[in-house]
Amino acid sequence: MNSDFNFRKDDIVFLLGAGCSADAGFLTSSDMISDLENLIRGKTDKKDDVNWTDFQRLYYCVKSSIMYADGIKGEFGGEKSINIERLVNALTALEKKEEHALYPFVANWSMNLEKILKHNWTTVEEFHKAILRKLRTWVTSRNYDRSDYYAKLFDFRSEFQFPLRVFTLNYDLCVEQNARKANLEKGYLERGFDEDRNWVWGRFEDSEKPWIGIYLYKMHGSIDWEKDELGNLTFADDTGNVTTPHLIFGTDYKLQYIDPYLFFASEFRRYTLQSRLIIAIGYGFGDEHINEMLGQALRADISRRLLCVTKISDGKDEENKRRLLREERKSKIIQALKMKTGEQILIEDMSAEKFMRENQLTKAELGKRLPPEDNVLRFES
Repeated sequence: MNSDFNFRKDDIVFLLGAGCSADAGFLTSSDMISDLENLIRGKTDKKDDVNWTDFQRLYYCVKSSIMYADGIKGEFGGEKSINIERLVNALTALEKKEEHALYPFVANWSMNLEKILKHNWTTVEEFHKAILRKLRTWVTSRNYDRSDYYAKLFDFRSEFQFPLRVFTLNYDLCVEQNARKANLEKGYLERGFDEDRNWVWGRFEDSEKPWIGIYLYKMHGSIDWEKDELGNLTFADDTGNVTTPHLIFGTDYKLQYIDPYLFFASEFRRYTLQSRLIIAIGYGFGDEHINEMLGQALRADISRRLLCVTKISDGKDEENKRRLLREERKSKIIQALKMKTGEQILIEDMSAEKFMRENQLTKAELGKRLPPEDNVLRFES
């Protein structure tokens, strides 16, 4: 492979998953479940105004039902185990009750669930809202210094010389806070909000705005987003003032027919199909919608590459064991993307922080990931 590749505009697309922020101390979806279970068992933070033990029986019932459904399909534990998104997904469906599309086909709700709720289904809604409020503490940091490796995106953008399309599945503000800390030019980070703080899709269109460095697509929402009194999507400077963050939280509800989420999904599909290299950092391939679009992009062009940056092995593992772990991870990614082979999938066994800090995020290093024949074709075009 060749390091002399001359990248062009939109040749690279970034996809940031939970693992990208985990190095900065933010909880992953599975970590959130662990924290929630501690709260439900009675280990409540004194600053927390929620009596989490009130939801203990409801949680155990919903969790066991999710695990039972997995077991019927032969899936026990592992990557299919419950996480915070699957829990909220289930609560969202239960909240709908009679309004759920499948309600006419359900003979009766779980007898255990009816017994626990005592016909008071508002408990489901209260539990759901309590989790969303708790999310604010899970994805908010008082000190973003630990996330300073995100600033390497800005360094790469300077070398790349074209605006970057960065899609993130995270709710946190790691990119935004590091942009502020770097004192970048106003408008360098385009999030889609106009001068009145209203979200406008047109701001992501190509334009004669040389000051834009990164187009940031927060595909599942952001901890600082909220709806104003007129129903417009806006944002707050202080996340503590956001009562109900505007988020998509639940795997089966991520592609709602509302903007900005539908627009972001369309943009992700558009730019992955234009790219030569898709860089997925800290993404666990647990989102079927994202996986479908990634698989489609790879199948559309055999020269396109997907670089997966993920920590797989321990630094103390022997090379043979690390090789086997990489092969196992690639096999799972191939299955998730519904690919026949893994020739287009590249695995970088390291943390997001290490990848960014150790100068892996450069044109020279990324150029090595593309086939030499593709480089020649691109140079000649």
